[in-house]
Amino acid sequence: MNNPWFQPIDFFATRSHYVDHLAPIWFEMEDELRGEFYVPICLKDYADAKGIKAIGLQPTGINRPLEVAPSGSNPIIVCSYRDYQLPHRRLIKRPIFYMEHGVGISFGNSGYAGSGGERKGVCLFLNPNDHTQQLNAKAYPDIPGEIIGTPKLDAFFNPLRTSSAFPQMQKNTEFGGRKVTVCISFHWDGRVVAPEAGNAFEYYKSVLPALAACEDFTLIGHAHPRIADEMKRFYAELGIEFVSDFEEIMKRTDVYINDCSSTMYEFCVTGKPVIILNAPQFRHLPTQGLRFWKYTDIGPQVNQLEELLPTIQRVLAKDEYELPRAKAANDLYPYWGCAAERAVEVIKSFVEAKRPVVRRVEQIRGESIGIIYMAFGQKAAQAVRQSMLSLKNIGLDIPVCVVGDAAVRGAQFIEWKGESPFDASERHNFQFRAGRVKPFLYDLSPFARTLYIDADTEFITDITPAFELLDNVDIALAEEIQTIGQLYNKPSAGWEINIKERDATIAQLGSPNIKFLNSGVIFFRKSPETKILFEEWHKQWMTWKQWDEQLALMRSIHQCKIKYEALDVNWNHPHREQAKFIFHNYGRCAVRSDVTA
Repeated sequence: MNNPWFQPIDFFATRSHYVDHLAPIWFEMEDELRGEFYVPICLKDYADAKGIKAIGLQPTGINRPLEVAPSGSNPIIVCSYRDYQLPHRRLIKRPIFYMEHGVGISFGNSGYAGSGGERKGVCLFLNPNDHTQQLNAKAYPDIPGEIIGTPKLDAFFNPLRTSSAFPQMQKNTEFGGRKVTVCISFHWDGRVVAPEAGNAFEYYKSVLPALAACEDFTLIGHAHPRIADEMKRFYAELGIEFVSDFEEIMKRTDVYINDCSSTMYEFCVTGKPVIILNAPQFRHLPTQGLRFWKYTDIGPQVNQLEELLPTIQRVLAKDEYELPRAKAANDLYPYWGCAAERAVEVIKSFVEAKRPVVRRVEQIRGESIGIIYMAFGQKAAQAVRQSMLSLKNIGLDIPVCVVGDAAVRGAQFIEWKGESPFDASERHNFQFRAGRVKPFLYDLSPFARTLYIDADTEFITDITPAFELLDNVDIALAEEIQTIGQLYNKPSAGWEINIKERDATIAQLGSPNIKFLNSGVIFFRKSPETKILFEEWHKQWMTWKQWDEQLALMRSIHQCKIKYEALDVNWNHPHREQAKFIFHNYGRCAVRSDVTA
């Protein structure tokens, strides 16, 4: 089994604002480390519009569009409690990085930082600030955590709004005579969690028509994504423009009004005014922190609905909260401007510490060595990637080259320019003709000593001894358990043998008792003799042009009289639990493709 820490790191988000939080890290992460970005199919267009080539997951039930979970065992990054639960319950041992998507407002419920729940499976907490770091450390002292800031705010970085520049900060309420834009936004109704986790909408909605009609400013609306559709309809009835994208709110809005959301703190980094809405049900408890009530000096607090309009007008005339907002932003958003970079740095360090020591081997006896694969189609490319990871899992790093139509991260890519290996006239699962490609790998290999290996393989232990065998032979490949005379065609199997070609090969070799040779694992060295062998291999294959190219290889070895070493089946074993050097998952159609339409 591959060490998960050699796998690329996947991302998973079931809501649009989670995509917004994770996207900067995904873009910052280098290709070698970055895996897939998974979203429910209903969010795929949203993610694609952000420049993410996301994989859309189909829900199990039509009425539960967000109930999806990505497959696989790769480490994965999430930024909400529910998004943690979904992959964790699917595979308990899957490593999960948990990034808090909010500023750290907490109500003691399992969905919030510092609470209980199932977070024992988290491998690392990625915390936005020291406040959240302390909450999670107290709840889970055995799980490491690192402060990374809030990556989605990097796009709004302004060096004038750091703590060292408080006295020099420019005023943001000088509108130059233009009509200003005021945005009012409400949290989702989370009163089932706590009264303070609810929203103030029911209390303030009666005053919204007056705000919309006010000539002093243009009112636009926003809402937490969980109630966005409902609020969009309500705003529309009042002629208020609804803006769903909070990045657009940050850019367009001059004054931001909110009841209970991390967005009021995120808006602070713009330097522009914030107004806080209190509702009658909000209790003054000293234990909640942040919004309730440590950082409520970032703007005026409105307690009565009739106070809202005068408060807006007062803020437009004079901003008295600029320095407290700047201090809050500085405290709550460390690494501002480089939070995504910081997150990737933390993740890479954590992953590298989990990996075993890997030995880089580029030469044997002063000659270059390397591994060459074929990869036609994404299924094969993914299998090659897994095979490469299994090599690192045993502590080896050997140069890799991939020939085909699908590049693989971490490997040199040589695009196949020859005849397509796919034959559409053949049956499903038997359209791929490896004989059109494999005999040409001798010329394409950039190494003096090469291991050709099929994509559906896994390295079990050190393979360098086989490269050393090439001191005395030109080619080494593994024997099958069966002899050539024992070959037969099992009904509905994932493999087939042309019996006429088998019998012709037996006649040429002189005996049915010769062990069948498997061409899925071939060690060969550059030499005139090996070159002649590969050229003969293609000629022999052209005689029958079958799905199986191994009988042609056996005839070529017999005819060329090349020096070769017969490796035992443990170098190419079809059963993982019995394999000693290489497990080869052949005969199961694991990575096979057909002609695409």
